[in-house]
Amino acid sequence: MFSLYYHGKADSRLKELALNAAYRYDMIFLCEDDIIYDNTWDRSGETHRHTFQKQIVAPFFRLFGTLEKRTEKVSEVLEKVTKYGNLVDLLVGWSPNFSLDGLLGGKKRCKYGLMLMHAPTL
Repeated sequence: MFSLYYHGKADSRLKELALNAAYRYDMIFLCEDDIIYDNTWDRSGETHRHTFQKQIVAPFFRLFGTLEKRTEKVSEVLEKVTKYGNLVDLLVGWSPNFSLDGLLGGKKRCKYGLMLMHAPTL
């Protein structure tokens, strides 16, 4: 994302590493941008924060609200996870509004198969 934004292109090796990173972890938790931005010297500014987050293509759990609410949500998800279990079973049992059709509605094709554009809000 950053390379594309700042340089207008991304090296093919960088693209490959980014796609591989989407599958490196069992779960990804994404902190939404509804918290105060800390503008430190090493950051590019708040202007494109929301846009950059929308470009994330790895499947993730979205975290909103205060630090306490985010921590609670992570704890709730982790309490229900069985290592080497089926994550879709967790999602179906978790949210009455969850549907596999809805989940796959935001799909994107890539050389590694399907990648989700946005995870369901639980």
